[in-house]
Amino acid sequence: MENIVRKLRNRLHSEGDRSLSFRIAVSMTTLVIVVMVIVTTVFAIAAGQIFDTVQESNRKMSETSLGESLVTIGEMTLDRMIGMAVDKAETADQLFREFEVSVSVVAAAAEQVYSHPERYRSRPVSLPDPEQNGALSVQILYSPEFDPDDPADAAEADLLGNIADTLYAVNEHGSNLASVYYSSERGFTIIADYISSNK
Repeated sequence: MENIVRKLRNRLHSEGDRSLSFRIAVSMTTLVIVVMVIVTTVFAIAAGQIFDTVQESNRKMSETSLGESLVTIGEMTLDRMIGMAVDKAETADQLFREFEVSVSVVAAAAEQVYSHPERYRSRPVSLPDPEQNGALSVQILYSPEFDPDDPADAAEADLLGNIADTLYAVNEHGSNLASVYYSSERGFTIIADYISSNK
């Protein structure tokens, strides 16, 4: 991720476009912060699941092991706890790897659009449609600061509509992802998920 940001900054400085450089730097910084928050949340959830699994295992073992010696029970409990912890850690590692790939794919798509806007046509994204609830769809959401009638705001939102297919595909193939989105400093978010009626 750092190499992508460094290359992007070098390219922008050589072209002398400080305004675009600032917007992209802010967008990339926002993306990195969002990714860090999501990774922390996923880690906390995985840690909670490991703890719950260990507690449930301990409960079941105490009910079925009354006739065994305390030493044997202790050894079995420890072995099972270690085995479950290793399994959960491997599962968490796999989830983090899949999540990292998903974030990288979305970031690369956004970088391409921002780096070469001349290669892309305007591609507006629709507002959430409650009738699409339960089906994977891509929508745009606005913050109060965003003005869809402002030409600059609308132009950036329509330009970033070009990553809608990427967001859709990442969500469709990410079995552990509820929503995949890109948020801009201008105050809009393009999101792919199954819950359009909740927006």
